[in-house]
Formats: sequence, C-alpha cells, structure tokens
Amino acid sequence: MFGIKYQHIPNTLHYEHENTQVELLSTCDIAHSFAKYFQSNSSNSNFDNDFAIYRKAKGESFNINSYIHSNNNEYNLPLTIRELHSELRNCTSKSPGFVDISYTFIKSLSEFALIKILTIYNLIWAHGILPIKWRHAIVIPILKADKNKFEINSYRPISLTCTLCKLLEKMVNKRLVWYLETSHKFIKQQYGFRRYHSTQDFLATLHTHISKSIKKNNTPSLTPLTWKKLMIWSGKIETIQVKVNNIFSEHTAIENGLPHGSIISVTLFLVAINAIFSDIQKPMKIIKTLSHLTWGAEKDSLLLIYKALILSRIDYGFIIYNSAKPNIKQILNPIHNQAIRLAIDASKNINGAGSVFISGAFKRLFKLPTETSIFTAEIVAIKEAIIYAESIPINKALIISDSLSALTSLLSINPSNEISQQILNITSELNNIIEFMWVPILILALLGMKNDLLANQAISSLESTEIKSLLYKDLLRIGNKIAL
Repeated sequence: MFGIKYQHIPNTLHYEHENTQVELLSTCDIAHSFAKYFQSNSSNSNFDNDFAIYRKAKGESFNINSYIHSNNNEYNLPLTIRELHSELRNCTSKSPGFVDISYTFIKSLSEFALIKILTIYNLIWAHGILPIKWRHAIVIPILKADKNKFEINSYRPISLTCTLCKLLEKMVNKRLVWYLETSHKFIKQQYGFRRYHSTQDFLATLHTHISKSIKKNNTPSLTPLTWKKLMIWSGKIETIQVKVNNIFSEHTAIENGLPHGSIISVTLFLVAINAIFSDIQKPMKIIKTLSHLTWGAEKDSLLLIYKALILSRIDYGFIIYNSAKPNIKQILNPIHNQAIRLAIDASKNINGAGSVFISGAFKRLFKLPTETSIFTAEIVAIKEAIIYAESIPINKALIISDSLSALTSLLSINPSNEISQQILNITSELNNIIEFMWVPILILALLGMKNDLLANQAISSLESTEIKSLLYKDLLRIGNKIAL
C-alpha cells in the first residue's frame, strides 16, 4: 500500500502580513510563514472578550488532578492490555511519525514490552501529564480543493505526531465514544463519524422528510452551517514545525487546538456542536443563534424560519389578543411587519346562505341564494375579504378560514370554479401580500369566535350585501335535481 503523496509546494508563495501582500521566494521563508499562519489560526486573539473571560474562569476553577482522583466512573478505570491489543490491530498506517517508531515496530514487540508501554499509558492516564515529545507535531501543508496554490491561506495543516501518543489517543477515544453512545449524550439528529449514524443515513432521512413534506404540500427548509475555523479548546499540542520540501521551520508555539488528523478531534468536534440548539427554548433565540454580522444562515433561510416559528404563532393567536388595548398590541410591532387579519365563515339554512369576514371591530355580511353551497359561500367571503384588503393601505393581509376545501381550491393553477379563478387573478396583480391560514372550526369555537353566528345572521340581516349570482357547479347541481 502506498502512502499519501504530498503535492510539491511552489517555490514562490504569497502571504498577507499586516494587510500587506508579501512575496516569499525561499523555502525557509515559506516554511516559517506557514508556521506563523497556522499559529495565528490558533491564537487567543481569535476569541472575543466574553469568551476569554469565561475560559479563564473555567480554567481557574477546574483541577484535572482532583477530578481524576475523585471520579471513579467506569471510563476512568485503568487502561487494559485488551484495549491496547484491540486498537493496535486497527493501526494500519505505515507512517512512523516524527520519532521514527512505526506501528509495525510496536506490533512486533513482545507481550512483556507491551505491558511496559501499558504501564506508561496508565501513569499518563492517572496524572494527566503527557511527555514533552508528545506535545510536538510536524505539520505538512496540504492544498485545499480548488484553491490557488500560490497563496498560503489555500493550505490546511496535517500533523504528524508520535505513534505511541496516537495509540494512546485511540484507546482513550474508544472509551470516550463508548461512554457518549451508551449514555445517550448525543442527540439522535447528530450524524457523521458515528456508527449507524453516517452522513448517508442523514441524507436518507432528509430525503424521506422532503418527500413527506411534498406529499402534504408543505415546504421543507434546511439551514446549513459552515465553520470556516473551529478550535477545540485543548492543550495537547504546544509546538509545531512546518515541513516544506524537506526544510523545517523553527519551533512555533500553538496556543489552542488539536492537531489536524488527530483521532480524538472528530469526537470532540461532535461534542462541541452537539448542544448547539439545546439551550434554545424560544424560536426567537433560534434566529439569534443562526444570524450574526459575520457568519450564520442566509437571509432567505432566516426568513423561512421566521415565518415558520414566529409569524405563524403570532398570526394564529391574534384572535386571543385582538381584544387587548392598542398600546398592548403595539408591543408586537417590532416583532413582525404590521398586517391586517381577516377571519371568514359561512352558514346555510332553509332561508338561504350567508357569509362574513371580520377584521378587528370591522365586519361585512353577505347574503346568497338558497341554492348556494357552503363551499361557494366560503369562497365568496374569501374573495370579498381580498377586495377589502386591497382597498386599504396595508402591506400584508392574512385570511383565516375553517374551510379547507375553499383554501385548497386556491392551490390549483386552473381552479374548477369561477370565483377561485377570479381570486387568483386578483392576487396576481396586487402589490400587497395575501396569505391564507386554515384553522379547524373546533379551535375557533374553543377560542370564542362568533364567525358562525354572524354568518347565520347574514342570511336575514338588513346589513348584508346581497349577492344573487350562482356558480356553474351550483346551477349544475340544481339542474341534476330537477332532472331526477
């Protein structure tokens, strides 16, 4: 098996230093500049002041030695020879690390020698102190995909560390993963680098979710988050040397982070992002978490999340708080743009059919012919509500109905009834936004809405506007009854 063939780094590179573009011509300067660049990525200066204060307080309050000696959980027990053999069998890399001790050499050691190594491991495990050599790494710059090979920031670091250290790291990581999985510390939506939770499992789950949403005429949304730079707070590596074309940089101090390519870094990354939404109790906090001046979700994604989590609740609950004083309702204005809300309903009895739409204290009643169906009465109320919304100076109108069939008819590009077609024509030419919401009649009744009573009154009320026309389907139904 062939090892990784690292790409040759050009003899000339560019490096931005203090807002000045510097041209590097010698291999020694290139190696040194790489070291400084990687050092800057791990610098404490990347932390904002609040986190720096938090980190300092945490560091001062946490004593690793007292924690180890007072914690007798199973995952803190001494490492065993069985664990050593298990992880050593999985070590297939031929790289000897920077101390020239390969896994092949370690595998050929006698049982007595392996027990001695295990004793050293358990001393490190018990006291939390690593040998100085193990805190050093040789870094190889690797060009990122589709990046300019003449720019230093186009490269990512791959660290070569001591194989004895990596073997211990594998054993610790195996325990850590076992504890996290058996204790159900990971949320079920956490995919990637987990057994039975691969990225392909996520794609399959996402595909299923999208398919179900499409069948229900819903719009699924996905918010991608990308980390340009993420440092796991750790003190494992203290110094690095960058190797460029067999030339090494000077020893360079690293303030934070695990080496790229570290076994345990993947697990710690999963831990770091696992609770990203765990402290978010309110939808508005989700928006705040996903938005930032320099990072976060795109505007369109934030708008979709806002409509789904915040605007839907405000619009749905207006029938409860609509009776509040104006100065109280004014509190909602900073949360979302002002919009008029119109609730509609229809009723039918032997004397005829009636429909109504209500917006706050304003209401309008309509009387329709006896032959009119409930569906027609509902769709008429929707049309009249839209016409009313068009006549007043607003940016948005929300129309609420308990008739799912009437609202569903508006989803068709070519509705089968005339009024639905007229509604689509009207809304296509409007400057303001018209949105629709279906609310079950039971919910309206529980919330004390009087729409059904007003719709029934509209049949005989003198305030009602009389509409004498009938839909083609209503006429057809009358004709079929006469023919029978």
